[in-house]
Order: sequence, then C-alpha cells, then structure tokens
Amino acid sequence: MLIITYGRILRPVREQMAMVSDMVRDQVFTTGYLLLGVTLLVALGFARTITQPVTALAEAIGRLAADDLTARADIASRDEFGQVAAVFNQVSPRCRKPAGARSPWPKPRSCCCGKRTASMTRKPGGP
Repeated sequence: MLIITYGRILRPVREQMAMVSDMVRDQVFTTGYLLLGVTLLVALGFARTITQPVTALAEAIGRLAADDLTARADIASRDEFGQVAAVFNQVSPRCRKPAGARSPWPKPRSCCCGKRTASMTRKPGGP
C-alpha cells in the first residue's frame, strides 16, 4: 500500500500559488508606477497650459510698467486669460500719450488769489 501525505501533494500547488502571487504583485506595482508616471506627465502638461498665459501676461504688464508703451500680451486662448489679455491689449494703446502729457501727479492748485503756494504742490515721495 502506497501512502502519500496531504502535505506532499499540496507542496507543488502551494509553490505555484506563491509564484503566481509574486507575479501578480509585481504586475500590480508596475502598473501602479506606470499610471503614476502618466498622471504626473498629464498634470505637468495641464499646469503648463495654465502658467504659460499667466507668465506672458505678467511679462507684458512688466514691460508696460517699465515704460514700454508698445507692450502687448500675445495670448490666443478663449478662456479667462485670453479675455484679460484682450482687455490689456485694448487698454495699453491708451497709455501711448506724449511724454509731456503724462504725469503721475495732479496739476498744482492755486489759492484764491491765483498764486501757487509751496503747501499746495505735491512732491514725489511726499504726502
């Protein structure tokens, strides 16, 4: 009579199950890492589509602030950034007045007798 123990029959099955389990675990981790990488690439691309118009608009505003009165924001999108750029491009030509016509300070006032006084004249950096 031949006696085979239960453990001896199941040992090859358990080894095969362990090997299959390791392969499945490795595939799950590989798939997870691939999905994480793809998600990061998509997120970076999406972030670039948002930051690029903001950067272009900020550069145009910086040029206008540095007295480059020909500054334009070249943004061709139809979203909110494109709308802001379109308004900026409409407003910036209005800043192109002759240099003598533009002044950051209001004109000095005169007192009732027509003479200007020192207290009525604003000075840069003063109150």
